[in-house]
Amino acid sequence: MNREMFEFWLKDIFIPSTSHLNRPLLLTMDGYTSHISLEIIHLLKDNNIICLILPPHTTHGLQPLDLVLFNAVKNDWIKIVKNYLKEGNKTLKKSDFPRLLRKLFVDKSAFSTSRIVGSFTRSG
Repeated sequence: MNREMFEFWLKDIFIPSTSHLNRPLLLTMDGYTSHISLEIIHLLKDNNIICLILPPHTTHGLQPLDLVLFNAVKNDWIKIVKNYLKEGNKTLKKSDFPRLLRKLFVDKSAFSTSRIVGSFTRSG
């Protein structure tokens, strides 16, 4: 993701969608060079967001959400798609994505607090 895209995501998506949350927030990310600029640092500071940048070439071992959360979400998604196909559907249609994603995010609580906390607990 280039710097402009990351800045857009931070300014126009992440900050507005987390504006209702208590501050400070912790944003954990890799050390990819496009994620760091003076503008981004000012955005983080102005919005009371603490940025934890993982050291280069260590994210495979340090990304806590990969340990529990994303693995569980991937497994849940595979089950949802398999069930969808077992219901007689031949292909996954765009029009079915909202219903299937609802199963993942709402019914399965894919990004539940317990899964997120479990990821950080397991990574130490």
